[in-house]
Amino acid sequence: MINKKHKIALIILLAVLIIFSYNNFISADEFRCNNPKSTGLEVDYPNIGDTNAPTIKSGLPEFISYIFSFALMIGGLLAFAILVYGGISYLVSLGDPGKLQLARSRIFNALLGLALLLSSYLFLDLIGIATIEPLPSVGQNFGICLIDSEGYTRIYRDSVSEIKDFDSSYMRFLSGPDELTSVFAYTEKGMKGTPIEIKNFGGDLEIPFSSKNSIFFLWNKPGIYVYEKTDFGIADQPPFFTNGSVKDLSSWNDKAKSLKIKRSASILGNAILFTEPNFRGSCGIVLSYELNDIEIKNLDNVDVSEWQWYYPKIGNQKLSSIYYFKTIYDKPRPIEDAVTFYTQAGCEGSSISFTGSQIDNIPLMRVIEEKNILNESEVFQSFKIIGDYKVLLTTKDYRGPEGSGDCQLFERPEDNCEETLKGTDVYDPYSVAFGGKRVRTIIILPF
Repeated sequence: MINKKHKIALIILLAVLIIFSYNNFISADEFRCNNPKSTGLEVDYPNIGDTNAPTIKSGLPEFISYIFSFALMIGGLLAFAILVYGGISYLVSLGDPGKLQLARSRIFNALLGLALLLSSYLFLDLIGIATIEPLPSVGQNFGICLIDSEGYTRIYRDSVSEIKDFDSSYMRFLSGPDELTSVFAYTEKGMKGTPIEIKNFGGDLEIPFSSKNSIFFLWNKPGIYVYEKTDFGIADQPPFFTNGSVKDLSSWNDKAKSLKIKRSASILGNAILFTEPNFRGSCGIVLSYELNDIEIKNLDNVDVSEWQWYYPKIGNQKLSSIYYFKTIYDKPRPIEDAVTFYTQAGCEGSSISFTGSQIDNIPLMRVIEEKNILNESEVFQSFKIIGDYKVLLTTKDYRGPEGSGDCQLFERPEDNCEETLKGTDVYDPYSVAFGGKRVRTIIILPF
């Protein structure tokens, strides 16, 4: 009989073997990517019944499924062998009570083991982890494959700051162009020097790739791509990518000249571009109500077409922060949602409200003078936000020839009320009477 300590030791040993074997599967694929017939593993493992052997594309669920099927087969064989041995021992015991008891114990343990194996199979099958139908793989054969002069290969799954101990001669894309747009290859470590862009046209082409020491991957995924040349050109570095807002982009404010927003059916991204960090300075609105990607070829030119909007322009080499927001259709806002603006501090005085149904998951823009919201002597001095919104205020008509004026993005305050606009970039009470700073455009942004 196996005591409790032995059982624990066996469980730990089995877990270690599984982890070690899986790591070997993963590391081995780095040396076989140039052979399309190879599984990508050091050993070609056999199929077990209807369970296929793991390959270079196999993920952890398929690997566990294979190990479990293998364990079932070995366990069944061992249990059957012990059952046969116990039966023979019983027959040749010659009436010896001690031998009879030992033989019965072996037969019982073998039957118990078989019952446990069958029960575990039925249980896993019941909860959807059947060995004959492994879960979909979470691993993919993606990235690029480097090939040296002798045919040895190495796979890289993402950007790498230093290629160590490998002198490549050729490169092949493993990901399709819909996943990986291109890679930028550098002759120096740390992605320094002028890069060479290698575009992904699909297929199994082997592209010359020598004397490279670092690589940047330009994935084709939803988000904002900022380029340092007009028409999405590349100079000394690859595009800057983000799939969220960036408060400080000062390192790019003397470079940015064009911009793309890649979108998907579920992520319709838009942006507000600012000329100063922390969502301040002059600002430009970049949005589209269509499903297309947004492409601004030159930040120094406005772009108001049928399917995209960039206005007012912020100019080239001035981008210092980005607010990234998503358009979400068919998601009704709670009826209690509202953004209310007040003519006095502390969210008091005359007011005007915009409800969630009015905002409707797309930016709500209002030019104050055009809508006759206020009397000439009144100005907004505070506001209250109920719901998931941010507020962009500007000191000029955002459609005017002079641009947006001063802009500032406000988040929802903890107590929902922005007590006063005094001291902000969009309101100066001492110059209002002389046509100075006051809120002239309201843009409400859902998030």
